[in-house]
Amino acid sequence: GHEFIVNYSLQNSGIWDDLPNGDRIWRIKLISTGALSINLVFNDFYIPYGGHLHLYNTDYSMVLGSYNHLNNNENNLLGTDLVKGDEIIVEYFEPKSINQSSRLLIGMVVHGYRDINGWYPVKVNESGACNMDVICPDGQPWSNEIRSVARILAGGGLCTGTLVNNTQQDGTPYFLTANHCGPSGMGSAVFKFNYDSPVCGSQTSANSQSSSGNSINGSTFRASKADSDFGLVELNTTPPASYSVFYAGWDNSGNTPQSAVGIHHPSGDVKKISFDDDVLQSSNGLSSVSNSEWRIELWERLTTTEGGSSGSGLWNENFHLVGQLHGGQASCGNSVNDYYGKFSMSWDGNGSSSASQRLQNWLDPQNTGVPSLDGYDPNQPAIAYDASISSVSEPSGSY
Repeated sequence: GHEFIVNYSLQNSGIWDDLPNGDRIWRIKLISTGALSINLVFNDFYIPYGGHLHLYNTDYSMVLGSYNHLNNNENNLLGTDLVKGDEIIVEYFEPKSINQSSRLLIGMVVHGYRDINGWYPVKVNESGACNMDVICPDGQPWSNEIRSVARILAGGGLCTGTLVNNTQQDGTPYFLTANHCGPSGMGSAVFKFNYDSPVCGSQTSANSQSSSGNSINGSTFRASKADSDFGLVELNTTPPASYSVFYAGWDNSGNTPQSAVGIHHPSGDVKKISFDDDVLQSSNGLSSVSNSEWRIELWERLTTTEGGSSGSGLWNENFHLVGQLHGGQASCGNSVNDYYGKFSMSWDGNGSSSASQRLQNWLDPQNTGVPSLDGYDPNQPAIAYDASISSVSEPSGSY
Protein backbone atom coordinates (compact mmCIF):
# COMPACT_ATOMS: atom_id res chain seq x y z
CA GLY A 1 0.00 0.00 0.00
CA HIS A 2 0.98 3.62 -0.50
CA GLU A 3 1.37 5.53 2.76
CA PHE A 4 -0.18 9.01 2.89
CA ILE A 5 0.99 11.07 5.87
CA VAL A 6 -1.94 13.02 7.31
CA ASN A 7 -2.97 14.85 10.48
CA TYR A 8 -6.64 14.27 11.33
CA SER A 9 -7.64 14.49 14.98
CA LEU A 10 -10.70 14.89 17.18
CA GLN A 11 -9.84 18.56 17.44
CA ASN A 12 -9.12 19.57 13.82
CA SER A 13 -11.24 17.30 11.62
CA GLY A 14 -14.48 15.38 11.38
CA ILE A 15 -17.90 16.17 12.83
CA TRP A 16 -19.14 15.86 16.41
CA ASP A 17 -22.81 15.03 17.06
CA ASP A 18 -24.16 15.70 20.55
CA LEU A 19 -26.85 13.26 21.66
CA PRO A 20 -29.79 14.28 23.88
CA ASN A 21 -28.44 12.32 26.86
CA GLY A 22 -25.05 14.06 26.75
CA ASP A 23 -23.13 11.35 24.89
CA ARG A 24 -21.16 12.34 21.77
CA ILE A 25 -20.24 10.72 18.44
CA TRP A 26 -17.34 11.84 16.22
CA ARG A 27 -17.13 10.79 12.57
CA ILE A 28 -14.73 11.37 9.70
CA LYS A 29 -14.95 9.94 6.17
CA LEU A 30 -11.75 9.34 4.19
CA ILE A 31 -11.65 8.69 0.43
CA SER A 32 -8.65 7.33 -1.53
CA THR A 33 -9.98 6.90 -5.05
CA GLY A 34 -9.25 3.51 -6.59
CA ALA A 35 -7.91 1.89 -3.43
CA LEU A 36 -8.60 -1.84 -3.06
CA SER A 37 -8.40 -1.38 0.71
CA ILE A 38 -7.66 1.28 3.31
CA ASN A 39 -5.96 0.90 6.65
CA LEU A 40 -5.04 3.55 9.18
CA VAL A 41 -2.33 4.31 11.71
CA PHE A 42 -3.23 6.39 14.77
CA ASN A 43 -0.07 8.21 15.85
CA ASP A 44 -1.77 9.15 19.11
CA PHE A 45 -4.33 6.75 20.56
CA TYR A 46 -5.94 6.80 23.97
CA ILE A 47 -9.54 5.83 24.73
CA PRO A 48 -10.82 6.10 28.31
CA TYR A 49 -13.05 3.37 29.73
CA GLY A 50 -16.49 3.55 28.13
CA GLY A 51 -15.44 4.96 24.77
CA HIS A 52 -15.25 2.84 21.64
CA LEU A 53 -14.07 3.23 18.06
CA HIS A 54 -15.36 1.56 14.87
CA LEU A 55 -14.19 1.66 11.24
CA TYR A 56 -16.45 0.69 8.35
CA ASN A 57 -16.96 1.14 4.62
CA THR A 58 -19.90 2.97 3.12
CA ASP A 59 -21.99 -0.13 2.34
CA TYR A 60 -21.38 -1.54 5.85
CA SER A 61 -20.06 -4.79 4.36
CA MET A 62 -17.05 -4.51 6.68
CA VAL A 63 -16.98 -3.20 10.23
CA LEU A 64 -13.83 -3.25 12.39
CA GLY A 65 -13.97 -2.79 16.14
CA SER A 66 -14.71 -1.97 18.65
CA TYR A 67 -11.34 -0.57 19.62
CA ASN A 68 -11.55 0.59 23.24
CA HIS A 69 -9.57 1.05 26.47
CA LEU A 70 -8.22 -2.49 26.11
CA ASN A 71 -6.26 -1.31 23.04
CA ASN A 72 -4.42 1.42 24.98
CA ASN A 73 -0.68 0.74 25.16
CA GLU A 74 2.56 2.31 26.31
CA ASN A 75 3.36 3.52 22.78
CA ASN A 76 0.00 5.33 22.39
CA LEU A 77 -0.19 3.89 18.86
CA LEU A 78 -2.76 1.85 17.00
CA GLY A 79 -2.66 0.36 13.52
CA THR A 80 -5.86 -1.01 12.03
CA ASP A 81 -6.51 -3.94 9.77
CA LEU A 82 -7.71 -3.49 6.20
CA VAL A 83 -11.16 -2.21 5.25
CA LYS A 84 -12.29 -3.17 1.75
CA GLY A 85 -12.85 -0.41 -0.80
CA ASP A 86 -11.68 3.16 -1.35
CA GLU A 87 -13.83 4.88 1.29
CA ILE A 88 -13.68 4.46 5.05
CA ILE A 89 -15.64 6.02 7.91
CA VAL A 90 -14.11 6.37 11.36
CA GLU A 91 -16.67 6.63 14.18
CA TYR A 92 -15.89 7.27 17.84
CA PHE A 93 -18.49 7.08 20.61
CA GLU A 94 -17.76 8.99 23.82
CA PRO A 95 -20.21 8.63 26.72
CA LYS A 96 -21.09 11.57 28.93
CA SER A 97 -19.59 9.78 31.92
CA ILE A 98 -16.01 9.99 30.60
CA ASN A 99 -13.92 12.29 32.77
CA GLN A 100 -10.65 11.93 30.84
CA SER A 101 -9.62 13.37 27.49
CA SER A 102 -9.87 11.00 24.55
CA ARG A 103 -6.99 11.20 22.04
CA LEU A 104 -7.29 10.05 18.43
CA LEU A 105 -4.86 11.32 15.82
CA ILE A 106 -4.84 9.66 12.39
CA GLY A 107 -1.27 10.05 11.15
CA MET A 108 -1.31 7.72 8.16
CA VAL A 109 -3.82 6.55 5.57
CA VAL A 110 -2.67 3.55 3.52
CA HIS A 111 -4.03 3.24 -0.03
CA GLY A 112 -3.98 -0.51 -0.71
CA TYR A 113 -3.03 -1.41 -4.26
CA ARG A 114 -2.56 -5.16 -3.66
CA ASP A 115 -5.45 -7.48 -2.90
CA ILE A 116 -3.61 -9.37 -0.16
CA ASN A 117 -6.89 -10.63 1.36
CA GLY A 118 -8.32 -12.05 -1.88
CA TRP A 119 -11.47 -9.92 -1.84
CA TYR A 120 -11.72 -9.42 -5.60
CA PRO A 121 -12.49 -11.92 -8.39
CA VAL A 122 -9.16 -11.23 -10.10
CA LYS A 123 -6.29 -11.53 -7.67
CA VAL A 124 -3.75 -8.72 -7.83
CA ASN A 125 0.00 -9.36 -7.40
CA GLU A 126 -0.64 -12.63 -5.58
CA SER A 127 2.19 -15.01 -4.73
CA GLY A 128 3.70 -17.27 -7.37
CA ALA A 129 1.83 -20.42 -8.35
CA CYS A 130 4.59 -22.74 -7.09
CA ASN A 131 3.98 -21.79 -3.44
CA MET A 132 2.54 -24.64 -1.35
CA ASP A 133 -0.37 -24.02 1.03
CA VAL A 134 0.31 -25.13 4.59
CA ILE A 135 -2.79 -27.31 4.56
CA CYS A 136 -1.32 -29.53 1.83
CA PRO A 137 -0.23 -33.05 2.91
CA ASP A 138 3.46 -32.10 3.10
CA GLY A 139 2.60 -29.50 5.70
CA GLN A 140 0.73 -31.79 8.08
CA PRO A 141 3.77 -32.78 10.23
CA TRP A 142 4.31 -29.06 10.84
CA SER A 143 0.79 -28.23 12.03
CA ASN A 144 2.02 -26.88 15.39
CA GLU A 145 4.66 -24.62 13.88
CA ILE A 146 2.16 -23.36 11.29
CA ARG A 147 0.01 -21.99 14.13
CA SER A 148 2.93 -19.88 15.39
CA VAL A 149 3.31 -17.86 12.17
CA ALA A 150 1.59 -14.55 11.45
CA ARG A 151 1.51 -11.97 8.68
CA ILE A 152 2.71 -8.50 9.65
CA LEU A 153 0.98 -5.44 8.20
CA ALA A 154 3.01 -2.35 9.13
CA GLY A 155 1.53 0.71 7.45
CA GLY A 156 1.77 -0.17 3.76
CA GLY A 157 4.46 -2.84 4.19
CA LEU A 158 4.35 -6.59 4.66
CA CYS A 159 6.56 -9.09 6.49
CA THR A 160 6.20 -12.40 8.34
CA GLY A 161 7.15 -13.50 11.84
CA THR A 162 6.86 -16.24 14.44
CA LEU A 163 5.55 -16.45 18.00
CA VAL A 164 8.36 -17.96 20.11
CA ASN A 165 8.53 -19.83 23.39
CA ASN A 166 10.69 -18.82 26.37
CA THR A 167 12.25 -20.99 29.07
CA GLN A 168 9.61 -19.97 31.61
CA GLN A 169 6.99 -21.28 29.15
CA ASP A 170 4.54 -18.71 30.43
CA GLY A 171 3.01 -17.61 27.14
CA THR A 172 4.69 -14.20 26.98
CA PRO A 173 3.92 -13.22 23.36
CA TYR A 174 7.46 -12.69 22.05
CA PHE A 175 7.46 -12.50 18.26
CA LEU A 176 10.53 -13.02 16.05
CA THR A 177 10.97 -11.30 12.68
CA ALA A 178 13.73 -9.60 10.67
CA ASN A 179 15.63 -6.45 11.58
CA HIS A 180 15.07 -5.09 8.07
CA CYS A 181 11.30 -5.34 8.63
CA GLY A 182 11.64 -2.50 11.17
CA PRO A 183 10.70 -4.04 14.54
CA SER A 184 11.28 -0.75 16.35
CA GLY A 185 8.46 0.74 14.26
CA MET A 186 5.93 -2.06 14.82
CA GLY A 187 4.07 -0.30 17.60
CA SER A 188 1.16 0.16 15.18
CA ALA A 189 1.59 -3.08 13.20
CA VAL A 190 -1.20 -5.63 12.81
CA PHE A 191 -0.26 -9.30 13.31
CA LYS A 192 -2.65 -11.70 11.60
CA PHE A 193 -2.61 -15.34 12.70
CA ASN A 194 -4.37 -18.24 10.95
CA TYR A 195 -4.58 -16.51 7.58
CA ASP A 196 -4.53 -19.88 5.84
CA SER A 197 -6.23 -21.46 2.87
CA PRO A 198 -8.76 -24.17 3.82
CA VAL A 199 -7.89 -26.07 0.61
CA CYS A 200 -4.64 -27.32 -0.86
CA GLY A 201 -4.06 -25.41 -4.06
CA SER A 202 -5.48 -21.97 -3.33
CA GLN A 203 -3.76 -20.63 -6.44
CA THR A 204 -6.38 -22.49 -8.47
CA SER A 205 -9.22 -21.74 -6.06
CA ALA A 206 -11.12 -18.57 -5.32
CA ASN A 207 -9.11 -16.58 -2.81
CA SER A 208 -12.35 -15.75 -1.02
CA GLN A 209 -12.12 -19.29 0.36
CA SER A 210 -9.18 -18.21 2.49
CA SER A 211 -9.81 -17.79 6.18
CA SER A 212 -10.02 -14.23 7.45
CA GLY A 213 -7.50 -14.86 10.21
CA ASN A 214 -7.19 -13.51 13.74
CA SER A 215 -5.50 -10.19 14.44
CA ILE A 216 -3.45 -8.66 17.25
CA ASN A 217 -2.90 -4.89 17.20
CA GLY A 218 0.45 -3.41 18.13
CA SER A 219 3.69 -4.48 19.76
CA THR A 220 6.55 -3.24 21.90
CA PHE A 221 10.14 -3.40 20.69
CA ARG A 222 12.46 -5.70 22.63
CA ALA A 223 15.63 -6.36 20.61
CA SER A 224 17.23 -6.34 17.15
CA LYS A 225 20.58 -6.43 15.42
CA ALA A 226 21.67 -6.22 11.80
CA ASP A 227 24.51 -8.77 12.14
CA SER A 228 22.04 -11.66 11.90
CA ASP A 229 19.11 -9.50 10.77
CA PHE A 230 16.83 -10.37 13.67
CA GLY A 231 14.10 -8.41 15.40
CA LEU A 232 12.11 -9.32 18.51
CA VAL A 233 8.92 -7.60 19.64
CA GLU A 234 6.37 -8.39 22.31
CA LEU A 235 2.76 -8.29 21.14
CA ASN A 236 0.60 -5.81 23.03
CA THR A 237 -2.03 -8.48 23.62
CA THR A 238 -1.61 -12.18 24.30
CA PRO A 239 -3.44 -14.14 21.57
CA PRO A 240 -6.64 -15.52 23.11
CA ALA A 241 -7.37 -19.22 23.37
CA SER A 242 -9.77 -18.97 20.44
CA TYR A 243 -6.81 -18.23 18.12
CA SER A 244 -5.25 -21.60 19.02
CA VAL A 245 -1.70 -20.32 18.54
CA PHE A 246 1.53 -22.21 19.20
CA TYR A 247 4.78 -20.81 20.63
CA ALA A 248 7.61 -22.19 18.50
CA GLY A 249 10.60 -23.98 19.99
CA TRP A 250 14.18 -23.05 19.10
CA ASP A 251 17.81 -24.16 18.95
CA ASN A 252 20.60 -21.73 19.85
CA SER A 253 23.47 -24.25 19.56
CA GLY A 254 24.53 -23.32 16.04
CA ASN A 255 24.60 -26.99 15.02
CA THR A 256 24.12 -27.43 11.27
CA PRO A 257 20.54 -28.37 10.36
CA GLN A 258 20.28 -31.53 8.31
CA SER A 259 17.15 -30.24 6.60
CA ALA A 260 14.92 -27.21 6.96
CA VAL A 261 11.38 -25.90 6.60
CA GLY A 262 10.22 -22.30 6.12
CA ILE A 263 6.68 -21.08 6.87
CA HIS A 264 5.73 -17.66 5.52
CA HIS A 265 3.29 -15.26 3.82
CA PRO A 266 4.74 -14.54 0.35
CA SER A 267 3.41 -11.25 -1.04
CA GLY A 268 1.06 -11.18 1.96
CA ASP A 269 -0.80 -14.20 0.57
CA VAL A 270 -2.24 -17.05 2.63
CA LYS A 271 0.37 -19.00 4.57
CA LYS A 272 2.78 -21.18 2.59
CA ILE A 273 5.44 -23.78 3.42
CA SER A 274 8.84 -24.42 1.80
CA PHE A 275 11.26 -27.36 2.08
CA ASP A 276 15.01 -27.82 1.87
CA ASP A 277 15.65 -31.55 2.22
CA ASP A 278 19.45 -31.17 2.24
CA VAL A 279 22.07 -30.18 4.81
CA LEU A 280 22.23 -26.39 5.17
CA GLN A 281 25.34 -24.32 4.51
CA SER A 282 26.86 -21.66 6.76
CA SER A 283 27.22 -18.38 4.89
CA ASN A 284 27.05 -14.60 4.99
CA GLY A 285 25.46 -14.01 1.61
CA LEU A 286 23.61 -10.86 2.66
CA SER A 287 25.54 -9.92 5.80
CA SER A 288 28.97 -8.40 6.40
CA VAL A 289 29.51 -10.75 9.35
CA SER A 290 31.08 -14.15 8.65
CA ASN A 291 28.93 -17.26 9.16
CA SER A 292 25.96 -15.21 10.29
CA GLU A 293 23.41 -16.92 8.04
CA TRP A 294 22.09 -20.27 6.95
CA ARG A 295 22.02 -20.61 3.18
CA ILE A 296 19.23 -22.44 1.39
CA GLU A 297 21.03 -23.66 -1.70
CA LEU A 298 17.87 -25.00 -3.31
CA TRP A 299 14.24 -25.21 -2.22
CA GLU A 300 12.89 -28.68 -2.96
CA ARG A 301 9.34 -29.77 -3.90
CA LEU A 302 9.03 -26.72 -6.22
CA THR A 303 8.65 -24.35 -3.23
CA THR A 304 10.16 -20.89 -2.69
CA THR A 305 9.87 -17.55 -0.84
CA GLU A 306 8.99 -14.03 -2.00
CA GLY A 307 8.75 -10.46 -0.81
CA GLY A 308 6.52 -10.49 2.28
CA SER A 309 8.22 -13.70 3.45
CA SER A 310 10.96 -11.62 5.10
CA GLY A 311 11.32 -12.32 8.81
CA SER A 312 9.68 -15.74 8.55
CA GLY A 313 11.10 -18.62 10.58
CA LEU A 314 13.32 -21.51 9.52
CA TRP A 315 12.98 -24.78 11.43
CA ASN A 316 15.43 -27.68 11.58
CA GLU A 317 14.58 -31.36 11.44
CA ASN A 318 13.83 -31.32 15.18
CA PHE A 319 11.05 -28.72 14.82
CA HIS A 320 13.22 -25.98 16.36
CA LEU A 321 13.68 -22.46 15.00
CA VAL A 322 17.19 -21.84 13.73
CA GLY A 323 16.77 -18.54 11.89
CA GLN A 324 14.59 -15.94 10.18
CA LEU A 325 14.55 -14.90 6.52
CA HIS A 326 16.92 -12.09 5.55
CA GLY A 327 16.43 -12.36 1.78
CA GLY A 328 17.83 -13.92 -1.37
CA GLN A 329 17.25 -14.61 -5.03
CA ALA A 330 14.65 -17.38 -4.72
CA SER A 331 11.44 -17.26 -6.74
CA CYS A 332 9.17 -19.72 -8.51
CA GLY A 333 11.43 -19.59 -11.56
CA ASN A 334 14.66 -19.68 -9.54
CA SER A 335 14.33 -21.64 -6.27
CA VAL A 336 17.93 -21.04 -5.16
CA ASN A 337 19.88 -18.91 -2.69
CA ASP A 338 17.87 -17.77 0.29
CA TYR A 339 19.59 -16.60 3.45
CA TYR A 340 18.34 -16.83 7.04
CA GLY A 341 19.99 -14.99 9.94
CA LYS A 342 21.23 -17.55 12.46
CA PHE A 343 19.24 -17.87 15.67
CA SER A 344 22.49 -18.89 17.39
CA MET A 345 24.14 -15.55 16.55
CA SER A 346 21.02 -13.60 17.48
CA TRP A 347 21.01 -15.41 20.83
CA ASP A 348 23.93 -13.41 22.23
CA GLY A 349 23.79 -10.60 19.67
CA ASN A 350 27.13 -11.67 18.19
CA GLY A 351 28.80 -10.97 21.53
CA SER A 352 26.73 -7.96 22.55
CA SER A 353 26.04 -7.36 26.25
CA SER A 354 22.94 -5.24 25.55
CA ALA A 355 19.50 -6.78 26.12
CA SER A 356 18.23 -4.72 23.18
CA GLN A 357 20.63 -6.55 20.82
CA ARG A 358 20.17 -10.20 21.84
CA LEU A 359 17.49 -12.84 22.29
CA GLN A 360 18.88 -14.51 25.41
CA ASN A 361 17.63 -11.95 27.94
CA TRP A 362 14.07 -12.35 26.73
CA LEU A 363 13.82 -16.02 25.80
CA ASP A 364 15.92 -17.34 28.71
CA PRO A 365 15.32 -14.76 31.48
CA GLN A 366 16.52 -17.12 34.21
CA ASN A 367 19.76 -17.84 32.31
CA THR A 368 19.26 -21.59 32.35
CA GLY A 369 21.71 -22.04 29.49
CA VAL A 370 19.63 -24.63 27.67
CA PRO A 371 20.76 -25.06 24.02
CA SER A 372 17.28 -25.87 22.75
CA LEU A 373 13.65 -25.68 23.80
CA ASP A 374 10.55 -27.41 22.47
CA GLY A 375 7.45 -25.46 21.52
CA TYR A 376 4.64 -24.57 23.89
CA ASP A 377 0.93 -25.04 23.28
CA PRO A 378 -1.14 -22.93 25.71
CA ASN A 379 -4.28 -24.76 24.66
CA GLN A 380 -3.08 -28.12 25.94
CA PRO A 381 -4.83 -29.09 29.20
CA ALA A 382 -2.77 -28.42 32.31
CA ILE A 383 -3.70 -31.85 33.66
CA ALA A 384 -3.50 -35.19 31.90
CA TYR A 385 -6.73 -36.96 31.02
CA ASP A 386 -5.09 -40.37 31.26
CA ALA A 387 -6.61 -42.04 34.32
CA SER A 388 -6.98 -45.80 33.92
CA ILE A 389 -7.67 -48.89 36.01
CA SER A 390 -4.47 -50.27 37.53
CA SER A 391 -6.00 -53.29 39.27
CA VAL A 392 -9.27 -54.88 40.33
CA SER A 393 -9.62 -56.87 43.59
CA GLU A 394 -12.58 -58.76 45.03
CA PRO A 395 -13.50 -59.04 48.72
CA SER A 396 -12.85 -62.49 50.24
CA GLY A 397 -15.82 -62.45 52.58
CA SER A 398 -19.53 -62.43 51.93
CA TYR A 399 -21.91 -59.50 52.39
